[in-house]
Amino acid sequence: MNEEKRSSKRIATKVIVHCRKESDKQYMPDYFVSFTKDLSSEGARIVASREIKPRDKFTASLELPTLFLPVLTFSEAVWVKEPEVGIKFIKVEEADNEKLKSFLELKEADVKTI
Repeated sequence: MNEEKRSSKRIATKVIVHCRKESDKQYMPDYFVSFTKDLSSEGARIVASREIKPRDKFTASLELPTLFLPVLTFSEAVWVKEPEVGIKFIKVEEADNEKLKSFLELKEADVKTI
């Protein structure tokens, strides 16, 4: 029996994500572009174009279509089923968190009206 561990609702939406994973070489961070399959205020399911392992930490910049500036998160990979990765947002500034929640509310309203 699978018990749901998430406390916030996931919304199926495709958002571009710019990821920057720190590498052992300070001068060469690992940068890649991804997109979400679903998104919540606590995390996302992304399709990764690079190898990511559980517990890897990286910055994930979400390009929400309703905003000019991206929402910046510090994230951790929770699970990996290549090419998909479940990420948890470890740190999101309050202003970015509010922008993310507003976007999710808008997307949820769109889904209900269809």
